[in-house]
Amino acid sequence: MENESRVTSRVRPETVSWVGLGLVSGGILLAAVDMVRFPLMEEELTTPDGGLWWLAAVLLGAIVLCVVLRRDAWERQAGPATRLDRTRAVLLLVVIVLLLYVAYTAFSPMAFSWTAENPRFYFPDAAGVSLWTATLAITLGAILMAATAHQPRLRPLPGSVPPMAGGLVLVLLLEFGLGAATLYQPTEHTVADAFPDTPAPVPGDVSEVGWEWEVPQDVSVRGVEPGPFGPLLTLEDGVVALDGSSGEVLWSYRHPYNSWVRVVISDGGTRALVTRQPVADRSGDHHVTEIDTVTGGILREFTVPPLLEEGEDEETRVDFLAGTSEVSLYSWRDTTEEQRVRVHAADSNEELWFPTVPESRDRTCVNFGGWQSGENLLLHEDQVLITYLCADEDRLDEDTTLRDLTLDNREPLTGVVAAFDARTGEENWIREWDDTNTELSISVDRPVPGTDSHPVVVAQGRYRSDLPRALDLRDGSDSLELPPELMDSETAMSDDFEQLVRVGSESTVLLSRGPADQGNGDEREPFLFHRVSASGEITATAEMPFSTVFLDQLPEAIALGEAVIIPRLEYEETGTQETIPAVVVIPYDAGPDAVRTIRFDEPEFASEPGMDGARTGDHRAIPVPGAVVTYVRDTETTIVRGLVG
Repeated sequence: MENESRVTSRVRPETVSWVGLGLVSGGILLAAVDMVRFPLMEEELTTPDGGLWWLAAVLLGAIVLCVVLRRDAWERQAGPATRLDRTRAVLLLVVIVLLLYVAYTAFSPMAFSWTAENPRFYFPDAAGVSLWTATLAITLGAILMAATAHQPRLRPLPGSVPPMAGGLVLVLLLEFGLGAATLYQPTEHTVADAFPDTPAPVPGDVSEVGWEWEVPQDVSVRGVEPGPFGPLLTLEDGVVALDGSSGEVLWSYRHPYNSWVRVVISDGGTRALVTRQPVADRSGDHHVTEIDTVTGGILREFTVPPLLEEGEDEETRVDFLAGTSEVSLYSWRDTTEEQRVRVHAADSNEELWFPTVPESRDRTCVNFGGWQSGENLLLHEDQVLITYLCADEDRLDEDTTLRDLTLDNREPLTGVVAAFDARTGEENWIREWDDTNTELSISVDRPVPGTDSHPVVVAQGRYRSDLPRALDLRDGSDSLELPPELMDSETAMSDDFEQLVRVGSESTVLLSRGPADQGNGDEREPFLFHRVSASGEITATAEMPFSTVFLDQLPEAIALGEAVIIPRLEYEETGTQETIPAVVVIPYDAGPDAVRTIRFDEPEFASEPGMDGARTGDHRAIPVPGAVVTYVRDTETTIVRGLVG
């Protein structure tokens, strides 16, 4: 008891009062500094709730100082602190009640990641939090002074200056602490405790839903890529790896409180690069984390400077097109020059080179409309692929342009596909065809995981009758022999041909129309999926009645070893505008009666019906080790499903 009384006697009322005065004075000074610095930074002078409550706090703080410090006569001699009279004490209590209301009203839980209701409601506000810190400091200081109810003396100085300085220091600590807290964006990272020794095989056929995984609330799926042991889900805030056999999470790396996150899967699905721009980094640098997709462990972390200089972004637009662990592909467009694509180093943003259409004296070459990623230009692993059209100069004049020739099917042009080293820009290989009628588009068809096939690049014309070209990505050699049954000539497909479903170095799947009315009551031609060997021989056929799916769902068809599947969205005739995901399964060599549909239990999302009472949406299917994964892109609640045989 004696020790407690000694401690109490050391903490004198005037000391606590001076600490409170330091907090109030520091809060007012902080607000004054904020009034100058934040307009220079083009920040609004509002508290996190969007109001001007800090002005009321400054006014009330000035009243507190007046109530506590004002004396009827200047006291030159040192002496003990005097108690506040009843009038001042009551006035001080009223001011404190008002300050508590102001501090409570000015606060917004959205300013901090740990108080936001969910990540979508988190909005960091450095300026607002600083002004709220000033409000909080004034409120705390007033409470301390009311708790002592004393009017402190300035003299002796050793008894007044240190505690007041301590109050000012507390304001600085609050400013730095809360300022850092509003900018803190936590990372959610888990690594794989255990993972399979070998990846499970991709199902050759599917018959049921083996597992389901619900995406975190208010997060949408941007894409799914095959990983070492199952799907790699690229979310709008990071990446998650699942076991394809069970749907269990192997590892995850997410930034749920970042407003901008980009994920790139590269190196054959063995690397994931997560790029973000933290609000705490005012330089605008991009923070990149490279992840091993087997374990989820971090391989390296680095920052890259922004591509645009300060002030340049008002006239220049830069769009990210694609990337790998080595390079990034960007599209540049401004008011003074046409759109241009540039290749930059992924770890420094240094410009390495840019693809161009070659110039020649003998012929003119053009990429109509400029470079368009996914159409006439694409980045795949360590190569940049482009395509363009050429015509000899003697075929062109003032009245005939190369565009005119593309509109005349009687005037064949030279179609070109070229591959370049993604880092150096050196040409790896080039292929040309002199019988091209229209501009080409290129895409890379990746093999089903677990097979010995390798990726091929497919060049296709504008029309169904245009002959598709499939090239080995390694050297540009031909990888596709087409069956004569689906060709009208060596340079044109038959009228029954529809599209390529899958192209591989070992086998290919093509879609065509079959003869009408084969006894199933449907007078329209059925769809036939032909599996073709490397030599161009049809080895198996899967038949689907015409009315099974809508035409715009056919491009989403996926070829497996024993069947073809088509993801679709079925419109429910319930008046609620609900669409339900489903998958159509078409087995090989089993006839149209074997076609079956796997419907999922619950509605995926509400949407407007399409032309024929259904909406196709973005229902996708991806074969991965252990399952065929289906998902609906860009919906608020997304369930990822693993289909098994």
